[in-house]
Amino acid sequence: MNYMLKGREMRYIMENCGAERIIVDREVFQGNIGSKDEIPGIKQWIMAGPKEEMLDGFDSLDEAISAAADWEGEKLDPDREVAIFYTSGTTGFPKGAVMTSRCRRTAQKIGAAVIPVGPSFSGLFCLPAAHVMGFGCYIIGACVGLRAYYMRHFEPRAVLEAMQREKIGLFVGVPAMYAMMLAEGIDSYDLSSLKMFGSAADAMPEEYAEAFRSKGTLFELGPYKPKAFFTEVYGMVELAGIATLKIAIMGLKYPRGCVGWPLPPVRVRIVDE
Repeated sequence: MNYMLKGREMRYIMENCGAERIIVDREVFQGNIGSKDEIPGIKQWIMAGPKEEMLDGFDSLDEAISAAADWEGEKLDPDREVAIFYTSGTTGFPKGAVMTSRCRRTAQKIGAAVIPVGPSFSGLFCLPAAHVMGFGCYIIGACVGLRAYYMRHFEPRAVLEAMQREKIGLFVGVPAMYAMMLAEGIDSYDLSSLKMFGSAADAMPEEYAEAFRSKGTLFELGPYKPKAFFTEVYGMVELAGIATLKIAIMGLKYPRGCVGWPLPPVRVRIVDE
């Protein structure tokens, strides 16, 4: 769940899906929930951190992970339900979209196959994993063996400093993040290590994409240094993530508002004007 939800909002989701256990960190519990009475249906409360730092009545996530160190995992039926992502609820209470392992991985695996990144890359991520966009990015990163640098909160100066300091090769964000970094001033930072940028959740202004592409370098071949790769994704919770992919590289021009090509197994049909 989104860690910014309040206790009553978490209670609705937990009761709606019938969950009986919750994993939470101390900051979220004390700041957003406050009391176990806010979510009375929970039978087991688990808190991130070592046992000695637990509040009364909480099991330690660290201790549980350590106790399971020898567990070799379980092979899942690909059509088994593995996740429920809640929609934004703009027309009422959020609705839970139930996803199988197959639907959660398929488009993301294809997306991973077409983007030019691999284990030699470091990716900077500050998207919430509770959203389908952020979670999809993490699956793609795992598929290609990407080294990940995580930031809990987005702050434009801190992100730009990390890009320069860590020699980041990949960044994925929403257009508002790019706008804030442009306002901060990207010319003050060395972003030449960036080979790929990604965006989703809203239409990406072409001038934003070009500004960042010009700061990065896709590869170097003598004096030849093409601009960084920029990809946009259209998707939604109900489609388990990626639906279409738009790639900005040399020689490709798109009509304004184009969202790219559908990624299999997604199919697109025009139904009216």
